[in-house]
Amino acid sequence: MSWDVCLRIDTGYHTREVTESRNYTSNVWEMFDKAGLENGIKGLDGMSAKNAALVLDPVIRYMETHPDEMQQFNAQNGWGDYEGALEFVKGIFFDCLENPKCTVYVWY
Repeated sequence: MSWDVCLRIDTGYHTREVTESRNYTSNVWEMFDKAGLENGIKGLDGMSAKNAALVLDPVIRYMETHPDEMQQFNAQNGWGDYEGALEFVKGIFFDCLENPKCTVYVWY
């Protein structure tokens, strides 16, 4: 399984995607849990992008300052690793910074 994440905005008439969908394997859920992301990536679902950026900032800092610890959670089957997981959350973080009035949508 994997997560898909995008930002959407309600225009008053309809909801439209503002960012491309980002996708990454859920095999690294323990990595995000250890980095402090409560409820994992799915916990971001429905959150404002502004709040999601506040949640993701310390997670990214933890991951960047503890690479050896994070790498122990690389997927045994080869589907998911520290570098890819970090790139995934950083991408979501920067999308949120650029679009703070949007809502985060996560599906898997």
